[in-house]
Amino acid sequence: MNESKEHSIKKKPNKRSKRGKNSGQKDPQEQQQKEESVPPRRPNGVTKPSPSRKRNTKKPINNNDGNVSNNKDRQMNNKSGHGAKNGRNNRQRSCNRAGGGNGKMRYPDYVPLDECLKRYAANDKKLVRGKLRTMPGGGISFVSCDRGSYGKDVLLDGELYRNRAIDGDLVYVDVIGPVSEKNVSNGTSCSQYVVETGNEEGEKSALGGVDLNDRMEQMALNECSGLKFGTNGLDSDDVQDHDSASGLESSSDSDSVEDYETWQDDEVQYNLWNPIVNIRRRSSNFHNVANHPDIDNEEQYYGKVIHVVPPATSIQQASEINPSDERFRNLKPRRIIVGTVSRAPGGNNNRYLFIPNSRCLPRFMTPASTKLTDEESNKKLFKAEYVYGTWDATAKWPPCINLSPMGQSASVEDETKALLLEYGVDHGEFSPGVLKDVEDSVKSGRFQEDGSHELGWKPTPEMYKGRRDYRRERIFTIDPTTAKDLDDALHIKQLSDGRVEIGVHIADVSHFVTPSSLVDVEAARRTTTVYLVDRVIPMLPRPLCEIACSLNENVERLAFSCVWTMNMDGTLAKKKSKGKKSNENDVWYGRTVIKSCARLDYATAQNIIDGKVACGAGDPDPAFWPKSRQPTGGHTIEEVAADVRLMHKVAMARRKLRFENGALALNGVKLAFQMEDDGTTPALCEPYPIRDSNRLIEEYMLLANYLVAQRLITHAGGLALLRQHAPPLKNGLQSVIDIAYEKGFEIDGSTSKSLQESLSRMGRECDDKLVMQCITELLMTPMRPAEYIAAGQFEEFDWAHFALNIPYYTHFTSPIRRYPDVLVHRLLQATLDGKEAIEEFPMSEEEIQDISAHCNDKRMASKKAQERSDRVFLSIYLRSNPILSTLGVVVSIGEKAFTVYVRSIGVSGMVYIDEHSESFETKVIKYESGRRFMTLTPRNSDGPPININIFTKLAISCHCKDDPPLDVKLKVVGPWEE
Repeated sequence: MNESKEHSIKKKPNKRSKRGKNSGQKDPQEQQQKEESVPPRRPNGVTKPSPSRKRNTKKPINNNDGNVSNNKDRQMNNKSGHGAKNGRNNRQRSCNRAGGGNGKMRYPDYVPLDECLKRYAANDKKLVRGKLRTMPGGGISFVSCDRGSYGKDVLLDGELYRNRAIDGDLVYVDVIGPVSEKNVSNGTSCSQYVVETGNEEGEKSALGGVDLNDRMEQMALNECSGLKFGTNGLDSDDVQDHDSASGLESSSDSDSVEDYETWQDDEVQYNLWNPIVNIRRRSSNFHNVANHPDIDNEEQYYGKVIHVVPPATSIQQASEINPSDERFRNLKPRRIIVGTVSRAPGGNNNRYLFIPNSRCLPRFMTPASTKLTDEESNKKLFKAEYVYGTWDATAKWPPCINLSPMGQSASVEDETKALLLEYGVDHGEFSPGVLKDVEDSVKSGRFQEDGSHELGWKPTPEMYKGRRDYRRERIFTIDPTTAKDLDDALHIKQLSDGRVEIGVHIADVSHFVTPSSLVDVEAARRTTTVYLVDRVIPMLPRPLCEIACSLNENVERLAFSCVWTMNMDGTLAKKKSKGKKSNENDVWYGRTVIKSCARLDYATAQNIIDGKVACGAGDPDPAFWPKSRQPTGGHTIEEVAADVRLMHKVAMARRKLRFENGALALNGVKLAFQMEDDGTTPALCEPYPIRDSNRLIEEYMLLANYLVAQRLITHAGGLALLRQHAPPLKNGLQSVIDIAYEKGFEIDGSTSKSLQESLSRMGRECDDKLVMQCITELLMTPMRPAEYIAAGQFEEFDWAHFALNIPYYTHFTSPIRRYPDVLVHRLLQATLDGKEAIEEFPMSEEEIQDISAHCNDKRMASKKAQERSDRVFLSIYLRSNPILSTLGVVVSIGEKAFTVYVRSIGVSGMVYIDEHSESFETKVIKYESGRRFMTLTPRNSDGPPININIFTKLAISCHCKDDPPLDVKLKVVGPWEE
């Protein structure tokens, strides 16, 4: 075997080595400080480490939504946990209380945290810790075991078994048994013990009459942004990052050799990516490693919450103004929620209920002192606080406090304030301390620009030391038209031997943001820039993100570069040494100084690729290549145009090879808005175009990220910060495969390669491109989100990136807007500085994993905020420009609603039956297979019934919903006529 295949990961010294199977059995008192507040490591559907690989649980950074609790928080929970000593007794009490008279129920007491920690430390297989995810409407919930003991999420059947936990809480769950045996132990279903509590929507325990598979599919839809507005089902960070990755070192002894192969065994994979780390890959997407031999990973288990770990308080330290004020130590953990207010039903109609915008949260009872007129409550947004530990065991609704109005539901500004608060990305202004920190880091390079009132920035001679000089190279950027934070630039050079040199140059943010500085702490808290339709909430202050770090044209900038050699067919070239070929890639990493010659946008680059400009016929048409985007510094239009076309040629050759090798692309529709002069009213709404110029950038960014990940693994070992993408949810994927099969299409979902091949074959065979698009949309549903991980906390076969079909991946290319990229830059520099720099790196594997988990949470919150902003602006656009009839395709059918995909606006949404009661008489039939069929019969006409099945085409109207929260409303007009 060649030398490149001899790389392997060695265990690090004891201070960084992973724990063995018995390492979790520590003194519970010692574990309290570490484990009571640690967030679950794996959100829904992400491959989990086995107990022998479980992560350390060091305290994460302080942040508004971290799961950190102090001793007083623990005491508060322990007080509420009196009398509950074991799962069986709690379970019996639950049933007894639920059967109490007068239709009232009592929630079981919580088990003390100390007892949960003892069981958790002892690897009690009947105890699961994880983050709670509740279905819209509150029927059922799921919890993923944070150490992979169960192959499927644990089901919580109704509010009694949720036991006062709310969506997003970190919980301990007592596992009762398999769902299939729910009726065996005492002859009755657990769902019978859940008493109706007067929910206006008549929601009962989910298993009492609602198919579990339907609920699982809908949970996958909500969690994985399957049929969501304007997103890619995999991960739509930007067009460059259809990404994810996974784990490290050898697996447990129980793993069968026959189940695995190495990535290097695949000749196509080896030629395309040349993975020099000899690690294993799973031969199937759905192999499960059983962590307990008596647990069937294919079985669904159910349980009940026995303890809720409160999140961190928003104030973690004393005030700088009054340091002696220690009231913050007594502040109980709380959560801010956004919603509307309505009168409570029945005998409580003199009280008000707070109804969250998120249907995954319960209603809250407002304080008795709340007095509102109908005008004050109508169509208004409110915010309120839920204080953990205040939900009494006998209370139907949890209480909320500090109810206050936020503004009008139909107002862009008020809706935006609400979504920022709701998703925890309302970061506010940067503090004076952070701004001073930034000013200190850039002041040495400040200068007054000619003819401008703005201060510019350029490197000082001292900053050039130790950097490779690329200022004479023909480097340029290609970004969206309105981009201000330009963090990546490229160059290409034709070599004499027919190969090409590619350079990806990334803003050297880590030069300005030093570890533990105030700006570093703030960036770690925010973790990502949030892009809304009408504004940007930056991760870094403007002097950094738009000036000193941004790779603007015709100015010198500091960069971190990855330069490699490629063949014209898109493959990586090998090093040459004294006329001999090496088996290693020809790659260079290092800090540089550059000077971009042009700021191209995607439209201009596409015009160059299409030959609309710079074809040797005089000066370019400014309509195709604006004067402001033409090259400077002695570089000509013809030279830059030739570079763009050469980049495109090599990139498209590589892209073709990537998809032949099994890369997967499931692209949703992203809307773009053109605003009126007021900046708040959308004048135009249309799908954002993805061009070859976007794909050109994507190919080189993906390859740079991959090469950096490889460097981190081979030189930093378990410290490597990777981007993981686990295989899709098995049940959800199989459901889509079954639907496609019923329509005459066969899909092989065993690997990403077979899935992509199936889609390509369907594209050739399917006459109806809309059906093809709908199947692609459905396939987004079971796709899990990509996540950041510390390599040393996972098995090596769990590092893999499913969508890209590669063994490892990271994020290196966007440090201005992503904090993980900043950490990757620091790690990469440490690998260049030598072994001692790695050994003295200021973060451990566990700390890197903790910040990775925080980044995952914030990234998902940012994504939801962006989607909500798109939805708000689309709703406002439809309020002035309703669509009276457009094509919609049915993609799923429930009992009271069905989901329609509307291609013209890139939206899928629910069509509710009760909103059509005046127009149609509805009949729903459920077959033995679980599939549903619906008939809508017109009430006021002689028209024929409308038969609704999967992929039925309907005429759909699109409006702005009247009642808050602001949203798109879809209604059936009639059958679609071609």
